[in-house]
Amino acid sequence: MRVFVAGATGVIGRRLLPLLTSQGHEVIGLARSYGAAVEVEMLGAVVAEADALDSDAMSRVVKDAAPDAVVHLLTAREAGGLVLRLGQLYGHGTIYGRNGSFVRQVQAGKMPIIGSGDGTFSFTHVHDAAAAITAALDSHVHGVLNVVDDEPAPVREWLPILAQLLDAPRPKHVPVTLARLAVGGWGVAFMTQLRGADNTLARRTLDWAPRYSSWRQGFAAELAHATHS
Repeated sequence: MRVFVAGATGVIGRRLLPLLTSQGHEVIGLARSYGAAVEVEMLGAVVAEADALDSDAMSRVVKDAAPDAVVHLLTAREAGGLVLRLGQLYGHGTIYGRNGSFVRQVQAGKMPIIGSGDGTFSFTHVHDAAAAITAALDSHVHGVLNVVDDEPAPVREWLPILAQLLDAPRPKHVPVTLARLAVGGWGVAFMTQLRGADNTLARRTLDWAPRYSSWRQGFAAELAHATHS
């Protein structure tokens, strides 16, 4: 199958391109700069040069590529008529990665539990996101699927465990009213009102299951040695 990937050098794209080529797909990766083009080639794909914000150029390169499927990783995750809804992405290159901004905040003791920590997160490792997209290309499923791990968890549960893995200070508890002054209403809502997602439909309809069934194993694999040093 000829697959055109927009967002080929993003955190998911870097996992997706080698996975697709290893399974025999002919992959065309979008690149805007010379550096991105080199990376696309190193990942085993053919380069299509265009600015994703230039609609005429995008129409031209997609037409020239004549793909059987387009995977759009720029603002949403789509494969054919199927939309994959990802959870909080973690792994290399994300905010939850070894050098990610969220991890640095936790290491510095600057990421508290707001209120009772009710916000429930569903996590997705970048490898599992790429694997789900690959599985979707070979399916005839349409609609919207949640691509997340098996264990939604509230902030009060996963944040202390993340801090422990990082050998970081235990997160403090901060009242909602005080947190709102520091991070605003959106920041408070993000940490207190998120609701987890269920991956049952994705597991049942795609030939896919997460490598890391829980963020517990995934965080440990990614961050066990990410200490203050």
